[in-house]
Amino acid sequence: MTIGLIGYGRFGTLAATLIAKHANVLVYGKRKTGVRFSSNQIKAGTLSEVASQQVVILAVPISSMCQTLFSVSPFLQANALVIDVCSVKAKPVRWMKQILPTYVSILGTHPLF
Repeated sequence: MTIGLIGYGRFGTLAATLIAKHANVLVYGKRKTGVRFSSNQIKAGTLSEVASQQVVILAVPISSMCQTLFSVSPFLQANALVIDVCSVKAKPVRWMKQILPTYVSILGTHPLF
């Protein structure tokens, strides 16, 4: 299984490293140059490649969440699971319900979860 991870900042890097112990991770982030992956299980992909995985984790700042949701929506597969890891829940979950297609499942989690 390959997990899509959008956002490769501090938390995204940590999440990718932990997930890579159990699955392949395809990441997309703003930092494109000089990125070193901690595992052979982690690889970079385009936004469309990452967002088309069966499980997609959004590890972006809340200020980027709406734009990210609009950007990934066209690439999401039917029955995909979209997980957000913002530290606040009400707005991100509401935005996911409003913006994402109805054929995906959403899961709002906390980074400490």
